[in-house]
Amino acid sequence: MEKEIDKLLKKWGRQNRASPEHLDQLVADISAAASGSTSLDFSQSSTPLLRKLAYFAAGAAAMLLLIASYDAFTSLGNIGANSYASIKPKDLEKSRSLLHEVERIFPEQLRWIAESNGDISLGVESGFEAGGDSAEMLVRLAVVYRDIGCENWTPAWRADVVMRGEEMVEIHPAKKFDNNLALWVYPLVDGKLAVDGEFSLKAPARIVARINRVVKPGETVEIASHKQDGREYRIYQTVSTL
Repeated sequence: MEKEIDKLLKKWGRQNRASPEHLDQLVADISAAASGSTSLDFSQSSTPLLRKLAYFAAGAAAMLLLIASYDAFTSLGNIGANSYASIKPKDLEKSRSLLHEVERIFPEQLRWIAESNGDISLGVESGFEAGGDSAEMLVRLAVVYRDIGCENWTPAWRADVVMRGEEMVEIHPAKKFDNNLALWVYPLVDGKLAVDGEFSLKAPARIVARINRVVKPGETVEIASHKQDGREYRIYQTVSTL
C-alpha cells in the first residue's frame, strides 16, 4: 500500500511541478516578505500562499514526510523506548528528496528544514552561503513516556531537522509545541559526529536538556529522563549523514 501511495504521489509531483518562472516569482515574493533570517511555516494553520508553496514546490517528498508521521502515536510495546528515535534508510531517502526539492526554491538561502508531528517549517536566510564541503545531516529528536509502574512506552513528540554540518541552527519546530532547539553537528575525520545541542521543551512536558558528545552516525542516545505528573519521560536523539 505504501509503495502504491509513493508512486502516485511522485507521479502527481512530476505532473504538477512548477515552472522555473513561477518558482522565481515565488522566491522573490517570499524573500521580499521575509528579508533577513526567518522561519517559513507550512503547517495547516499557515497562510494559503505558503500552504500552496509547500505542496507545489516540495511536492511529493513533503507529502510523503507528512504521511510517515501519521502512525506516530501508537504504543511501542516491547520494541524499546529508543526505537521511536531510530533513523531508517527510508527516512534518509525521504529527507534527501525533501531537501533537494526545497533547495530548488532556495538554492542559496536554505539553512534547515524541520518537521514536527505534521508541521513543516524552513529556515531561510538572505545572503546565506553554505560551505561547499558541508555534510547534510538528519537529526531526529524524540520524546517517549510511560505511566510510572507501567512497562510499555508511548511516543509523545518527535522532530526531524535536516541541516548542514558545522552550522549552528536555532529552531522552533512546531506552533502547537512551544519547544526550542539549538543544534550543531561537526563531522570528524574518523567518521563520527560531534554533537552539541540545547533543548527547552514545554510540551509534552517541561524538560530542559543538553547534549555534548561524540556519536556514531545512526546511533541513538538518551539525552535526558524526567518525571512529571505520574509519568516518566525520556528524550532520545539520533544523527545521520544524508
